Amino acid sequence: MENNKIGVFDSGVGGLSVLKEIVKVLPNESLVYFADSARCPYGTKDTETIYQFSKQICEFLVKEHNVKKIIIACNTATIASVDRLKEDFDIPVIGVPDFGVQHAYEVTKNKKIGLLATDSTVRSQYYQDNLKRLDPTIEVYGQGCPDFVLDVEAGKFDGPEVEGHVTNYTKGMLGAGVDTIILGCTHFPFLSKTISKVVGSNINLVDPADKTVQYLKEYLSDKDLINKNEATYEFYSSATNNDTLKLLVKEILNKDVEVETIDIDRY
Repeated sequence: MENNKIGVFDSGVGGLSVLKEIVKVLPNESLVYFADSARCPYGTKDTETIYQFSKQICEFLVKEHNVKKIIIACNTATIASVDRLKEDFDIPVIGVPDFGVQHAYEVTKNKKIGLLATDSTVRSQYYQDNLKRLDPTIEVYGQGCPDFVLDVEAGKFDGPEVEGHVTNYTKGMLGAGVDTIILGCTHFPFLSKTISKVVGSNINLVDPADKTVQYLKEYLSDKDLINKNEATYEFYSSATNNDTLKLLVKEILNKDVEVETIDIDRY
């Protein structure tokens, strides 16, 4: 199975921040990416709906592409569905939040951590509960950021409007004295330069993709599943307009790609 592709999916283009890290760390791995942009954002939807969407996408990745592993490159979808998806499918399914929890725990000095995420992720208390399991004295300041997802999906990564959103979403946690902020949605690393500009370089920004891909590399190595051939990439979406997806992929791969629109409700 080492030559089989890895499936990566997200509610939209945000998961490309994870794909970018995979390309950097595992350049020989072939990837299939699915953006559920027609049904984005996930953060405003209920848990059962998110699970059903995620299951449909996994069915597509397994039945049509025989992937060897699935990366849920979406915090919201992971929290809502990863445990059930692991039971639904015979191949390994992993998400990103646990790696963000561990990284934030390791880098914070004053034990005050900010969480920028979707409303659904903040409400779930997933990050908050798991950080407190590691250290009950940690304080977590969660903030839902729906405008961030819309900014990234529209291809807006900087400028006065985005800076205004960052200022609005971070003022509370900065006032509380956080020294670390978790980017708890895979869309948000595309805004990291703007976020850093607003909050200051002294604040640690934690992108869970880093540790997630390190784990993926270790897993593939241990199972002897590292691809030895040249990597290939395929991109699919539930939407018909995928200009932002194509733009970001070109920046990552330095080439133009086609994005095929899929009727995901068939799965």
